[in-house]
Amino acid sequence: VWTGELTAWDEARAARVFADDGASHYGLGGPFDIVYRVVPLGEALDNSAAVWSTGGSSNWWGQTVVSQDGVDAARSGRTGHRQASWFETQASGPGSVLFWWRVSSEADWDWLEFYLDGALHDRISGETDWTPKTVGLGPGSHTLRWRYVKDAADLDPVGRDCGWVDRFIGPSPSALPLLWLVEHGLATDGTADDADSDGDRLANWEEWVAGTVPTNAASTLAMQEAAPLPGEGGTRVRWQSVAGRRYWVESAEALGGPAAFTPFVSNIVGQAGTTEILDARPAPADGSRFYRVGVQRE
Repeated sequence: VWTGELTAWDEARAARVFADDGASHYGLGGPFDIVYRVVPLGEALDNSAAVWSTGGSSNWWGQTVVSQDGVDAARSGRTGHRQASWFETQASGPGSVLFWWRVSSEADWDWLEFYLDGALHDRISGETDWTPKTVGLGPGSHTLRWRYVKDAADLDPVGRDCGWVDRFIGPSPSALPLLWLVEHGLATDGTADDADSDGDRLANWEEWVAGTVPTNAASTLAMQEAAPLPGEGGTRVRWQSVAGRRYWVESAEALGGPAAFTPFVSNIVGQAGTTEILDARPAPADGSRFYRVGVQRE
């Protein structure tokens, strides 16, 4: 009887194993399907520019069955009790990296861990969905290691008993969160930070501060109305806003020369779509007053 692992470099249907013991005894296995396609780690992690190494009780490998991007991902190797399977790369800062990870293991006993320069940075256990993880890097070279590690015994068979990592991005010098850039389909190498991707006269970093969508010109921070209310008195000031953002409003009596805008209200919690306030101050002598609105930084 032969048992063991069969590694194939592509998916196959109705595959067979031919056996020869060297003593004129031959055998032909029944048909079976190969459902895993092994791919290089760089391809599985969507970053072939980095140099990847792997080790431990068995190597991590790229496969196409479980992935965050619907294509492929890296999977931990087979591990026994008190064993671990790891892979790592080097990255230079300052900057940040982003990756997605997932684990299927005995909760609080078997772990998928992430190490930065030899120190445990984070770990997950149990049954998780794909979760993005951003890590900031200081200046210089850094070692990034992922490790699936098991305890002394499994009380019951739990899950797939492995971890996965997908879509490693970076290191990036961008000042903007990598996850935000990826979600909006923007370049992650820093070149998109000051660009105006949707032509609404707000740079992408300003869109991030404002909470608007950088690829939609209709999603912007803009004043909509400053209308006197003769019957009620005062002026209704309304602007396009994002729920949860906090805003300040300034006003000026004239625009000639350096406009002397001064704040008169702040810490206004924005509503979805539009937000408005009532400026109840007496109108200026000539009836002119100008307004502008801005996002209050946290």
